Amino acid sequence: MVDKNSPKLWFFTVIRTRGLHLLRPEKSWRPIVTVVVDDHQFHETILGCDGQNPNLKLPFALRSVNVDSRVNIQVFHRSQSKKKGKKRNLVATASLSLGDLLKIQGTDPKLEINLNATTRQQRGSSRGRTNTACVIAKLQPPTQSGILSRSNTYSDVADSMMDENLSNGELTETEVSSCQSRSESDRPWVDDFGGSAIGDFRIETLDIKGYWSDSHDAQSEEEKEPLLQHGAPRACFDDEETGESSTDMQKVRQTPTKDVAIISWIAASILPTYSEQMAPDPSVSVMECFVDRFSPYWDLRNARVDSDFEKVLSKLQAEWSFVGASLVALAGLDAAVFGFSSGSLFSVDSLARRAIALGSISSGIGIALDAWFLLAYSGANASKFRNMARDVYGTYMFFCISARMPALCMFASACALMVFLLCVSWSAWPTAVLVMSFLAGTIVSLQFIVYGVHCVVRSIFELGRAIRRAFLRVVAVVARKPPPDAIQKDTPSNGE
Repeated sequence: MVDKNSPKLWFFTVIRTRGLHLLRPEKSWRPIVTVVVDDHQFHETILGCDGQNPNLKLPFALRSVNVDSRVNIQVFHRSQSKKKGKKRNLVATASLSLGDLLKIQGTDPKLEINLNATTRQQRGSSRGRTNTACVIAKLQPPTQSGILSRSNTYSDVADSMMDENLSNGELTETEVSSCQSRSESDRPWVDDFGGSAIGDFRIETLDIKGYWSDSHDAQSEEEKEPLLQHGAPRACFDDEETGESSTDMQKVRQTPTKDVAIISWIAASILPTYSEQMAPDPSVSVMECFVDRFSPYWDLRNARVDSDFEKVLSKLQAEWSFVGASLVALAGLDAAVFGFSSGSLFSVDSLARRAIALGSISSGIGIALDAWFLLAYSGANASKFRNMARDVYGTYMFFCISARMPALCMFASACALMVFLLCVSWSAWPTAVLVMSFLAGTIVSLQFIVYGVHCVVRSIFELGRAIRRAFLRVVAVVARKPPPDAIQKDTPSNGE
């Protein structure tokens, strides 16, 4: 059960949606709203057919966030049929920070978040019309709950101590009336909450040396030690019992409210009050780092929900489609090269023939692998994709390697075609081949060339500065050496 008065939590409540019925051809469907904060907090709720949230009393608790945290809102549609493994379709999205949401909400109790439609299926009555789909939500920052929680805590402690002192007979009616005769202007918290949060009874504490830290106000009364919740308060002491003069007592009663608070000091919380229950990351091997350099290994390894797997699957399907079209084009070029006769305009040597043979082999293998991946994973949902991608060791490493094989074959075929074209062009114009190859290599590796020149120039400057400092040091030593005449004058003669 989440405490709504916790001062460290942000609360986000999805109230209802508007305009989503125009984005789908179905007449009635239940939107699925997911809220992902900083890619590590995931919340989800299912709305009714009318767009209303039936769980308004259960807001989303956002932990360890600030105003710069990114909030990604996604609205999904799922078919109402009884088919197993129903795939969810992304309908609309929105991405804002918590600070932007606070600015949008302002002083209003609700805020409207405009959504960006991602689906092209629309009802016939909505075609040609601008869709203004939005999510109406409520954002509660931690400052308000923290202030209210602290003021209520102070009020409860003060009331309990007041009742205890009255029951024990420590306070007389005259003392109580004198404590209640304070003006409302001495209580700055009255204007903020419409009433006194601590009450009309003022507590005076012992003079305990220490410090007051506002950063620990967020601790609840259950988290504090019983002996540290409040010191030994004294209420309206008599001058005869304390031995203090009326002037000293008046000075004590005129001290600021913060200095005479009920809680004298609070122990520092060394450990955090909240931490996510995350499994420790095992040691990462060199092989895993190498595979991740050219494949989505980390995305699959760190995926937790279905939306993460669907995102990886959509990227791979788009890549396979593009690579397949490129391989078909390369295979057509390789097949056309085989039609060159011996008496053609350009001569084809043995290196060019080997290159075109290698490119043809790579294109054929890549087309076959690409067709297999498209056939196997084209109709897979998140759960099916997760099971098919896992290897016999329970990891995704071998799938990531094999999934990039079509792209690797495309790269090999393109390089082989480049070698073939360079060999054929060399026989016609060698100078052009050298110049164009040099320019292309220079532009691709320009950052390394600039970095090398920069290091050389900096080394030359450092060497020049070192030589200059050494020269100045030698000149200074020579200048401080006394002349030979002065040495002879200071030396006594033999007769003396």
